[in-house]
Amino acid sequence: MKRTLTSVLLASLLAMFVNFNANALGAPLEKGTIAGTVALGFQPGLGGSLGAEYVVADSWWEGHFAVGLGVHALAFSSTGFNYSIMPKATYGIFLNDVIELHAGVQLGFGHNKNRGNGFAYGGLLGGRFFFNDTMALGLELNYTGWGAAYTPLVSLGYTILF
Repeated sequence: MKRTLTSVLLASLLAMFVNFNANALGAPLEKGTIAGTVALGFQPGLGGSLGAEYVVADSWWEGHFAVGLGVHALAFSSTGFNYSIMPKATYGIFLNDVIELHAGVQLGFGHNKNRGNGFAYGGLLGGRFFFNDTMALGLELNYTGWGAAYTPLVSLGYTILF
């Protein structure tokens, strides 16, 4: 009973917070906005990424189009360290005032401990939950080709808009 009451109380507080901010948000990813993201990556191994996106169009097919750059690092084990530097292009839509979904492609340079340097390419699918006009929590699924993954398959991150 105590656990259920605590869960209901936490859900109620979260609902009040989301409702309060949703009325003020509108569409935070307008043309000219820069979104900077720091993420912790999981599966396989542990890694991290830094990224930046610039919104080029905010009303393209009912969504927004952005270009950016991602720097990803991933350690498969204590002896293996892989990284990539990849420009990316994403298209995103807002489902409501606080939830944004996006998909994109990325390609660039990658380094694999076992296979050396090479061309890296891949796709991504993700979403962001905006707390207010400038901050969001995001979850992203990545796939990067050329022998092994250079990016974490699952990233949980924090985005700030400039």
